[in-house]
Amino acid sequence: MEDINVLKNIKVLYVEDEPITRKQVCRFLSKRVGKVIEAENGRDGIEIIITDLIMPYMDGIEMMEKLRTEGFDCPFIITSALSDSSTILETVDLKIEKYMIKPIDAEMLVKNLTQIAINILEKREGLMAFKN
Repeated sequence: MEDINVLKNIKVLYVEDEPITRKQVCRFLSKRVGKVIEAENGRDGIEIIITDLIMPYMDGIEMMEKLRTEGFDCPFIITSALSDSSTILETVDLKIEKYMIKPIDAEMLVKNLTQIAINILEKREGLMAFKN
């Protein structure tokens, strides 16, 4: 399965409070994934969530905790300028897929998204085969 084809089958919610960063990353992602939904803070979840860690009103960890409590099992990629081990461990306990230090490495982001998308699609196909 070609990487770009896999990514065209997924939706990504990108959560970032900084408007310039949000627009730049969304523009980048929109050329690679099926659909990008952008948000200024954590309120909704789709299939894969890429979120900043530190934001006003509801930060990335609070958003993850809320979504996990409400039963959402979607993959999370956390982006942050923070690289201290206690913060990273706190997010790992919430079962994130990746923790990426800013500035975001575009190639690594696509690589991580591709692997997560493959896992989602394999799981989806496995469930479909089970239902048939």
